Amino acid sequence: MRILYLTHQYFPRHVGGTEVYTHALAQRARRAGHEAAVVTYHESASANPRRFGPYGRWHDGIRVWELHYNLQVSPEPARYEFHNPVIAGWIADLLDDLRPDLVHATHLMKLSGAAIEPCLARGIPVMVTLTDFWAICPRHTLLRWNEVVCDGPGHRLDCVRCVHATHGFASTAPLHLSDIELIPGLYRSLRASSPDNRLGGELRAMADRNPYLRTLLGKVRARIALSGFQKKFYVANGFPEDSIQVIPHGPAEEDVVRTGHRPGRLPRVVFIGALVPQKGAHILLEALARAPELSIECRIYGPMKPRTEYRDRLRSLGSNDRRVRLTGEFQPRDLSRILSEADIVVIPSTWHENAPFIAKAARRLGIPVLASRVGSLEESLPSPPAKFFRAGDAHDLQAGLVAILDESAWLHRVPDLTTPTLEEHAQKIFEIYARETGQPW
Repeated sequence: MRILYLTHQYFPRHVGGTEVYTHALAQRARRAGHEAAVVTYHESASANPRRFGPYGRWHDGIRVWELHYNLQVSPEPARYEFHNPVIAGWIADLLDDLRPDLVHATHLMKLSGAAIEPCLARGIPVMVTLTDFWAICPRHTLLRWNEVVCDGPGHRLDCVRCVHATHGFASTAPLHLSDIELIPGLYRSLRASSPDNRLGGELRAMADRNPYLRTLLGKVRARIALSGFQKKFYVANGFPEDSIQVIPHGPAEEDVVRTGHRPGRLPRVVFIGALVPQKGAHILLEALARAPELSIECRIYGPMKPRTEYRDRLRSLGSNDRRVRLTGEFQPRDLSRILSEADIVVIPSTWHENAPFIAKAARRLGIPVLASRVGSLEESLPSPPAKFFRAGDAHDLQAGLVAILDESAWLHRVPDLTTPTLEEHAQKIFEIYARETGQPW
């Protein structure tokens, strides 16, 4: 069987949960004797179309096609964000060469929904894993432009301010107005859309986005959610309940090497993840600053380059605390070592986390977790041993950390072997491959 994976970004340029998930499925397919290839995206810094197009390479034995493009110089950036016909054309050409039996999209952001149109047109079975909320939120996090958690758009133009903040679209809209004041004027611009009315065209694109993606995803053979929490959000935003199957995933077996606390060492508190505001590393550092008496080590694992205002903020917070070390980027193969040395894992996210690998790996290893009360975290982490705090509240995080240390819970790991593994998840995914292609796995 030949499987083609579509994902928004991939190793080695990017390391994250979706990249790990995609690569893990591709590698396991190869080990089972099947062919696997990946098509991904790269946002080009060039404005020269001659530099755009598919570039082939290999990563860890997987054939990768990287599609170089610059959204900002496209004819209609606001529309191409979710429906990019240039990407669709390149993928159509690759399909003729790769001739996949099945296409599995693990993230369509950047590639856009148009990436699966040529697959559907050729009658190739397509399935989608909904690894986050991109199909209902152009920021993919369900965090509004002002970092307030969102339940999904309330009307067709509810995302204008967020898309403006993220991509700069609708730059001439009166965004200083409140939402209620804004809507009548925006709808007038929408109705007045014409070739020479750029704002109207951008607003029409934004209004079309979610209905287009909802209709498109209704045409694929299978839609997989990674948590019941995530499915609930998609259903609340117009997806039929019976159209989404929940298949929880978890850590790979090689990432859950069981060890215990090493005597004579201070308890080690770790954060593992992207260093972006919604992941909340700053909240952990602010909590530690409130409790200078805590005798611990703190390790922040995440890429520190390129420099951003947020990462400079983390450096500043960390530099004032000798207990803290900003370790920088790590490779997926290092995860087992990092977790084996951790005594407490902190997940201080402010967005609707969707079944993060780290939470499930810690649970399977029996490492105490202190997590925000947000997203799927409560679903993924039984309490006890996990403890929860109010999202964004450094004082509440500090109290939870003190409580774990006082209880000495970090000394005694009780692995939870009911946590699903990546291998178990992959087997269920591969059963869908066999069903949809009619080929044995």
